[in-house]
Amino acid sequence: MGSLLSANTMACLCPFQLRCGDVRELQLIQFDAVVMTDVLHHMDDVNIRSLLIKVRACLDQEGTLLILDVDMRPFWKFLVTFAIDRFLNLGSPLYYRSSQRMQALLKEFFLPAWNVIPAHRGLPLSDFLYLCRKEP
Repeated sequence: MGSLLSANTMACLCPFQLRCGDVRELQLIQFDAVVMTDVLHHMDDVNIRSLLIKVRACLDQEGTLLILDVDMRPFWKFLVTFAIDRFLNLGSPLYYRSSQRMQALLKEFFLPAWNVIPAHRGLPLSDFLYLCRKEP
């Protein structure tokens, strides 16, 4: 039989506040960290630039940005990812970028990736994780 945890107990176990929402409606409030998963390949460069300006403004002085998104390598895994994306997003444009291009976009907004991790190990998808820290 399961047990219920009180709000106070949960606060002790999970000492952070989680906010979920549409990144296009990001409110200008301060965050220690922002996490985006499989978002950026649905946005063109103009919209990504607009989003990164907002994210940078929302991050605390030493805030962290974590991005999980599609890369174009390994190529066979990219083909699997592409097929899934096409099926799930019929008629919607997709904007795939290489890891180098993604890192250049992040650096442009003083959010350089201090660690880029292939997140596709053991999976048939071509995901990479970008760990970024806001620069002054």
